[in-house]
Parts: sequence; C-alpha cells; structure tokens
Amino acid sequence: MTRTRRARATVVAAGGLALLLPAAASAATPTAVTNGTTTLRPSGAAYRTLKRADVAVLPIGVAATKGSRIAIPVRSGVVGTVSRLVHGETDGLLLRGEDGSARLTDLRMRIGRSSSTVTGRVDGGSPGTLFTLSAKRLDVRLASRAASRKGVTWKLTARAAKTLRSRLDVRGLRAGGFGVATLTARLAAPSSSPAPTPGTPAPAPSPSPAPAPLPPGAPAVASVTSGAADWGVKTSFRRYITGPIAGGKAVPSDGVTTNPDDTYRFGPATGTVDRSTGALSIGFRGQVYFEGHGSGEAAALRVWLRNPRVVTTPGATTGRLHADMTSKGQDGRLVDYPDVALADLDLTAGTRRTTATGVTWSAVPATLTEEGAPAFGGFYNAGAELDPISFAVTTAG
Repeated sequence: MTRTRRARATVVAAGGLALLLPAAASAATPTAVTNGTTTLRPSGAAYRTLKRADVAVLPIGVAATKGSRIAIPVRSGVVGTVSRLVHGETDGLLLRGEDGSARLTDLRMRIGRSSSTVTGRVDGGSPGTLFTLSAKRLDVRLASRAASRKGVTWKLTARAAKTLRSRLDVRGLRAGGFGVATLTARLAAPSSSPAPTPGTPAPAPSPSPAPAPLPPGAPAVASVTSGAADWGVKTSFRRYITGPIAGGKAVPSDGVTTNPDDTYRFGPATGTVDRSTGALSIGFRGQVYFEGHGSGEAAALRVWLRNPRVVTTPGATTGRLHADMTSKGQDGRLVDYPDVALADLDLTAGTRRTTATGVTWSAVPATLTEEGAPAFGGFYNAGAELDPISFAVTTAG
C-alpha cells in the first residue's frame, strides 16, 4: 500500500472521514479579492429593446451612476484559473418602466475558460444565470496586486429575458447584448504555501449597547467600515488535524489571528448592512490552511479556507456563510471552490444587537451545506454541526 493510501485508510479508521473529492481540479492556488468595481455601460440589442420601451437601467443599493455607466462595487471573490467576483446582496440594477420594474441583485460573476456568467436574483427570487460574458480570464498584475478586464460583453440569457418580459411587459425583449463592462479587482497577497503568522490575538469585540434608533436622515443601508469575525470552523476537525493521527497543523495567515480559545479572528470586514431590516452582506478577510498526513505538497490532507462572508436577507431567520475554499482531490490535485455556500446559519438561535453605528451577532449556530461538504474535503456530511460564528462590525453614518 502506498503512503498516500495508508494515510487515507488511517483517516477513515480514526473518525469515519473520507477523502472523496470531485475529480475536476485546478492546480493554481487562487488569490483572494478584497474589493473592486464592475463598471457597466448599457448597450446592445436587448438594451435597445428596453430603451425603445422607455425602460431605464438604474443603480440600486450602493451602486452608482458615473456618466453613462453604472458602477457596482465588488465585495469579495477570488482570482485564479476560475475567477469569481461577488457583489453586494442588495446592490445591482433596477430596470424601471411605465408598466413594471425589476431589481437585479446579488450579482455574482464567474469567469472561466469553459464559461463565464453573471448569476443573480430578480426581485429577490431564486438565483439564476442572468447574463453570459465574453471574458474567459482576468489580466493579473501581481506587482500592483490588481486584476482587470476591459470590453467584457454582457448578454442577457433567454431565461432571464423571458422573466423580464413578464415583469416589464416588454414583449419584444429577447436574449442578446445588454452592456459592455470593465472589471477591476484588488488582490490580497498570494499565499500558496502558508506559513504561521506571529502576533498576539486581537481583543474581543466590546459589547454593543442596547438598540438605538437611527439618527434623522441616516441611510438604512450603510457600508461597513471596520469589524471582525470569530469562528473556529469545527473544533473536532481542528483537534484531529493537530492530533497524533493526522500529525498536521492549522496555519492562520493573511491577517487571521488565533483567539485564546483556539478559534480564529478574521478581518478586517467589508460589506453592507441594512440596519432597518437586518439584511447584510459582510466579508471578513483572512485564511486558515489545514494540513495533515504528511507535509507540503505530499500531505494527503490539504484544505484552505479563505475570506468567510455572512449573508442574510431582510427579515430572514436564516443566513449563509460563504467562503473561498481549496481542497486536495482524490487524484492529488487541488480543487477550487470559489465563494461556496459553506454553512447554513440559524439566526433565531444567535443574539443580535444593533446601534446607529454598528451590528453584532453572537454565537450563531452553523451547519455544513450540501455545497460545502465536498469543498470541506468530504470529511463530513451535509448537516454536520460546525462551530458557531460571532461577528461585530461598525458602519458609516
């Protein structure tokens, strides 16, 4: 039996774990996106049809008009063989006409050689593919830690056109050109071979005071200016990795520190909070690398977890925890899972406190999702209990 097979057999015998990962893989280690902008100039056949029907394309959320273009901030993502740019949960485009309107929000851009798309929600419905993109990659400039692409054509899909025909009462709307975009992204420092980050743990968040009303004229939706999240991923997994069987390590980096209870502090935070409805989309920078049953590239167990992001919708009782994941596949190659919905969050069991300048969530239970199970390395089935997450952020205004 080879060394790798002996290691996998030990994992199964120790805890019923299995290194069963999808065969599709990318050898490139992705680089996290900290922020950026999608700047869209509406144009093309589908847009002209909307314009003739007096349907205006406008920004919503924190998106803004810049001349004839609409700028939508990028909140998080990853750049690699397959890149992903994630916009705010409530940011996007408003299509407004005399006979109806449609809000295109929660826009997520996937850019890859096989296909490039923009998924999103129409009026808060289920996510689906709204546009196809002409770009197959981003141009990366490592010296300036930036990635970009100009002249990216957005084409409305047939399914999205059908939905918008109904919402806007524009019978002639068909699949076709909707706009041309410039994509920019700011990159975190690559960390393909993580090393321990020295430093002392950051202090715990100060308790938030009792909820306070918003000041007169203060916007309900506000940008996050600072904050951090405390999360241990899964206590039993951490102990297994560093225990005598796996003989491995858990390595925080890219600003992540270790708390006194061995959980991790991710930050700084970016995103948006709707203080009137409780909806939020907040990303927390940082990475933790798990390695066991060997070291370096020879290790049978390798998992990277980057940039966790918490998303909730207005009035929701549940939320989602997303993250950029990379796991070592069964064939020994690295599999990327950009912005995967890793865990379901039970908001009813957590504690929420809000003020005019911030929001705090404490001890929110998290359970592994169907999508997150393979991204986590196939060690646990969907529904497995993960560590609860707590976070506190400050907002502008």
